[in-house]
Amino acid sequence: MTATSAYRTWSPTRRSLLTAGLSALALLTTAAGAVAAPPAPPVAPPPADGLGQLDPRFGVQGRVVTTFPDLAAGASALAVHGDGFVAAGGSLPNDSPDFLLARYRADGRLDRRFGTGGQVVTPFAAVTGAGGAEGVAVQRDRRIVAVGTAGLGTDGDLGFAFARYREDGRLDRSFGGGDGIVVLPVGPAGDSGASDVAVQRDGRIVAVGGANDAAGNAVFAAARLLPDGRPDPSFGDGGTALVLIPGGDAAAFAVALQPDGKIVLAGTAIGPGLTGQQFAVVRLTDRGVPDSTFGEDGIAVAQNQPEQGKGGAEDVVVGRDGRILVAGLGQNAAGQGAFGLVRFLPDGALDPSFGGGTGLVLTEFPEGESVAASVLLRRDGRIVAVGSAGFPSRFALAGYLPDGTLDPAFGSCGRTTTVIGEGSGATGAVLLDRGAVVAAGSTFDSTQTTGGFALARYLGDPRRPQRPAEATAPVTAGIAAPVCLG
Repeated sequence: MTATSAYRTWSPTRRSLLTAGLSALALLTTAAGAVAAPPAPPVAPPPADGLGQLDPRFGVQGRVVTTFPDLAAGASALAVHGDGFVAAGGSLPNDSPDFLLARYRADGRLDRRFGTGGQVVTPFAAVTGAGGAEGVAVQRDRRIVAVGTAGLGTDGDLGFAFARYREDGRLDRSFGGGDGIVVLPVGPAGDSGASDVAVQRDGRIVAVGGANDAAGNAVFAAARLLPDGRPDPSFGDGGTALVLIPGGDAAAFAVALQPDGKIVLAGTAIGPGLTGQQFAVVRLTDRGVPDSTFGEDGIAVAQNQPEQGKGGAEDVVVGRDGRILVAGLGQNAAGQGAFGLVRFLPDGALDPSFGGGTGLVLTEFPEGESVAASVLLRRDGRIVAVGSAGFPSRFALAGYLPDGTLDPAFGSCGRTTTVIGEGSGATGAVLLDRGAVVAAGSTFDSTQTTGGFALARYLGDPRRPQRPAEATAPVTAGIAAPVCLG
């Protein structure tokens, strides 16, 4: 490797940076001496049934916790599945390689028709670095694809792991070698892992993550499978692609698909040109090579602060206008973590209509340090970022207007947090009709010996009509926004 990374780049996946037990930010804060949270600015109390408030019709007062027998579990990803949701994850202390899935009805109850009582456990061989499912996607036929990191069966080597399930949670025997599972070597070093997955319209499956190239550099990695699980020979080099970001280590944590077939990867990188960690975006053509019309040789990078010591993208979404929005770990001038958002134009330049002309937005929470794990784009152009904040950690959400300013109608003047158990953090989220949000992650104790999947649903605004994503002016009809002070 050309630089010392802050974490193992092929398996940070979301859990390493975000929640798996305590959030990494909370652990860093503890190790360095707890940092007192600044006093919260005065705000008007939010309406009990307003945008961004917990939906009491979901679970118990808006919250759901699901445990797995004999395992401290946490969810890493969430996807809409028919009229419900499917969450995927693994062991919080990373002591089990098994994929864990749970399917929920719309009201938060486990769907007893799925797997065993609503849950599925898919065993994988125990190998250092393997740690459960990190990404999940749903095909048009409602089959479910989960990805993560698993052993290749040789000398502890790691590869991209795929598992495909039928609608009822059974492994899909038509995928892979007849067992519903594929573990694919990505890169020459036998050291790779997947963090996110998306399914193209033609059924081909794209997974992204990190790998080491022949020179030992940690790089962005992608793999594409045909619908039956075979590597797609038309993509990259025999179905896989590696992208070196000059200057240091890098890994992709999220993927988004453009309508024109191009593939957008987002993650963390050290370099090029800027010191410290940064938000990095790579765009590939449908053939799996860097898109020369984007950024510099297909790569675009940004930082919230010069030489920031921690940061990077954890999720990405592409708007209907082609602009690319990423969210993850930002850093303020004092070195504390915060929600970081960056928006790029379709050519990779920072979007001057976002963040007061900078293309960058940094959002701090009064509870303490925070990190965004998921970002959602509403059809009217407004944005919701979801993650964790504070110590002990809790679910945290922030709502934004299309220009990146906090949405005063969301939560308490743009922010809301939710305590679930002793500690919790959100790592995935989905957007429902009329702006409702379901977030998923983990709840845990301070020792990580107990924990479970945690979900929370937040109200949308049924009075607000859906509008195209190209809208740029704030939409306020139907919402009585609170007066935000301070």
